[in-house]
Amino acid sequence: MIVQRNALSTCVLLPPGDEFSVWNLLWISQPDVAGQMLYFCFGDPNYTVNCGVPIDPALALMAAVDRGILYGMKYVEVYQTDAKKSRTEKNDVSPLIAHRNAPALPLERSSSHVQEHVRAGHC
Repeated sequence: MIVQRNALSTCVLLPPGDEFSVWNLLWISQPDVAGQMLYFCFGDPNYTVNCGVPIDPALALMAAVDRGILYGMKYVEVYQTDAKKSRTEKNDVSPLIAHRNAPALPLERSSSHVQEHVRAGHC
């Protein structure tokens, strides 16, 4: 069983999180933990992943993934749009994630919210 939190952002409290939070449950469930981005970073005019504060999308993505890694996440799902755009912008987070032993899994949501999990290097 893997414990996963689908709200990864720069707003997440540093580990271990509040004692009664879902983030703390994730912290104590290591090593079988994973995460999914709260929202996409590139093209979001509301900067949702950064609590509404304007930030470079690549920095927001890397900072959010770093939070997940601090929680010991073995897998991090990012939106396919972010994975593609970060590579185009030469701010590819895939090597950073792989270097930290947490492979990036891009997430694409269709209108029916079906998730397509593809390794960042293969989309």
